[in-house]
Amino acid sequence: MNCCSNCSECPYKVVVSTAALTGGVLVLTLPDTQRYSNGCKYCFILGTALPAGIPIDTPVSVVVGDGTVQFPLLTRCGAPVVAQQLSSRQRYPFRVATTAVGGNLIILRCLPDVDRVALAALNDAVAAAAGGDGA
Repeated sequence: MNCCSNCSECPYKVVVSTAALTGGVLVLTLPDTQRYSNGCKYCFILGTALPAGIPIDTPVSVVVGDGTVQFPLLTRCGAPVVAQQLSSRQRYPFRVATTAVGGNLIILRCLPDVDRVALAALNDAVAAAAGGDGA
């Protein structure tokens, strides 16, 4: 699928209307009016606010319609998307990846970096704990 110049006319655009915290996971509900096929590209627009007070490092999953199966939302490099990386009213192109027993959605655009400790800082912390100078 190639992106058309007008998102409002695109048949592959869907709007997430529900975002709820369920068992420590932010669950986004995609409409079941679309058939999400393996390898195909779609876009979702986060059309609702994220729940108040949600921890920023909360992992994000997706359900389709009234379904109960949660499909993980992943970055292009395979890392889990966390709540801090999403914003309301934004368009997120994604590709569906399915297997015989499950699936996930892979976000195709760059997402903001998550405030996590860098490898160099972890290395320095381990060296300091071991009594080294970190060099």
